[in-house]
Amino acid sequence: MKKDFIFISESVTEGHPDKICDQISDAVVDHFLELDPQARVRAECAVATSILFIAARFVSDSKVDIPRIARKVISRIGYRQPDFDARTCGIMTSLQEYPPDTDLFFNEKLLSEDEIERIHVRQHATVFGFACRQTEVLMPLPIWLAQKLARQIDNARVQKLVPYLSPDGKTQVGVEYRDHRPHRIHSITIIASGTKGMTQEISTQRLANDIREAVIKPAFMDEDLKADDHTLIFINPMEHLWWAVRRSIPG
Repeated sequence: MKKDFIFISESVTEGHPDKICDQISDAVVDHFLELDPQARVRAECAVATSILFIAARFVSDSKVDIPRIARKVISRIGYRQPDFDARTCGIMTSLQEYPPDTDLFFNEKLLSEDEIERIHVRQHATVFGFACRQTEVLMPLPIWLAQKLARQIDNARVQKLVPYLSPDGKTQVGVEYRDHRPHRIHSITIIASGTKGMTQEISTQRLANDIREAVIKPAFMDEDLKADDHTLIFINPMEHLWWAVRRSIPG
């Protein structure tokens, strides 16, 4: 492996479509388990303009109002706009009970630790990642910084530091490595749009300045590596309109 390279990672805010689906699926599973700790549940979501589709397969005697759970999650995230509103969006569901299967369903309370460890996995996933000493949380620096930026976008919106921001956003950080170690911040990309109906008077320059002050600077405040004079900073204020500025962010 090369000693010098650039590694890029990205993250999304809680209002990103993929993240919305993850949060709704998790909420459905959590609610089943709160009512019935022995429930077996699998939930998946898809979202489009003004509509949400939820598929759930389960074994449980509990009655769960899945559309109500989904609307609560969407409302908490902050979607109250014409294209997607927690109160008015359409919700389609496909619900099916699993058939009884003694090989698949069991009561963990009746099993020993060794028996639980021998349970095989039926659903597989490919996961990329590793633990390292680049950050205190043992995560590689690029993904850690991308996640910090995404959380700061959410904070700036919820705390009304940048009140016109949409819940949907994405971040990307490129870190230049020298001899396998983080050397400098190569690039920062923020994709953040404004909520429809609130951005007619918001200029590209104002949004860029707000993102730099309320998102980028706080996210990097406690970091050893910060943007320098050669760091590329890209801000995408709205769909299909790219605006880029090359400058440093004062520490």
